[in-house]
Amino acid sequence: MAANDIIYGIEKLEFAPAYDDIANAPASGDWRWVENLAEGSVSYVNNEDTSTPFIPEDKTVPIFTAKTPGDPDTFNFALLEFSQQNFADLFDVDYDAATSTTTVMADRKQASLAIRITTRPANGAKKVITYPNTSVSSTLENPFTKDGLVQIAAVADILAFKLADGRDAKFIMQKVTAEGATIDSTPAG
Repeated sequence: MAANDIIYGIEKLEFAPAYDDIANAPASGDWRWVENLAEGSVSYVNNEDTSTPFIPEDKTVPIFTAKTPGDPDTFNFALLEFSQQNFADLFDVDYDAATSTTTVMADRKQASLAIRITTRPANGAKKVITYPNTSVSSTLENPFTKDGLVQIAAVADILAFKLADGRDAKFIMQKVTAEGATIDSTPAG
């Protein structure tokens, strides 16, 4: 690994409407910066597929192996900010502005969001990782105690999206400068 390809923490997390085709990617102004991530809460979980070998009774080796797709990979995070916008993005809510009251409805919301994270700079570069198509379920987590820090915990199932050539993909990772400018990695020729 090259020294400037290190990923070191998260600088920014953003939401936009989910898209399942790269041609429908949101404009730069459609992304909303989500502040106050819970420390240590962001993770990516790669869920494995299941392989089942079929071995006849009179054989010692499988004649074929069936693959069963596992659960979708997930991107997990927790927010500390209980803003009206975070609740509207992640929960099924009614909001009464006159009384500043948010009512979380009984039906759970599966939020369809595009999620983009920008890592902190390391050695002059950072990564912008985009999950264009996710289905997010959220809950409140941690104790409501004197010292408890309550969080909005979210699990985003990572769904496929289509590239311009029709292939399915899961996420996009781009290397940029510490200032966020595009890096041209085309070999000199």
